Amino acid sequence: MLLRTVARRVTVGAATLVLGVTAVGVGTAGAAEKAKPAKGTTTEYTLHVAALPVTNLCNADAVILNGDLHIRETTTPAKKGGYSVSSTINGVGLTGSGLPSGLDYKGEDREQSNAYYAPPPYPTTFTDVHYTKLVPQGNAPSEYLVVVLREVVLADGTVVPTIDQTYLVCTQPSPHASRA
Repeated sequence: MLLRTVARRVTVGAATLVLGVTAVGVGTAGAAEKAKPAKGTTTEYTLHVAALPVTNLCNADAVILNGDLHIRETTTPAKKGGYSVSSTINGVGLTGSGLPSGLDYKGEDREQSNAYYAPPPYPTTFTDVHYTKLVPQGNAPSEYLVVVLREVVLADGTVVPTIDQTYLVCTQPSPHASRA
């Protein structure tokens, strides 16, 4: 069993986001062991947001975001080779305070998922767009935090994600995954 944790820092504007990645997968004990068929993996990571200033473009409120954004990548072997990849995001751990409105903002308690096929040869790279809704606790429009991930699928089914970009929009975006 392979278990590893990696911390990665990503700078967005004046704020630094800390990305902790925990990968759980199947490893081999040694060269004498017979090759086993791939079983896929699950990678869970947390994007920790500490005092990230963003502007709610929907009402010009300045919002200071804090908390955690949870992302999970799961691969399973496909019948014809390759992997089915399921990618989910949950922003329930995000909160913020608006200025000058004084409104509190909360991440939505639901998960938005994408699924795609990662064919050989490996590594295979995808761009995956996720979003989570930020809901003001008062009379103001909601906004959406969009997270663009670059995901590399390795031959053993491990997904190695990196954050390409984050931004806010006023309308619900269309999530998608595309081969890079």
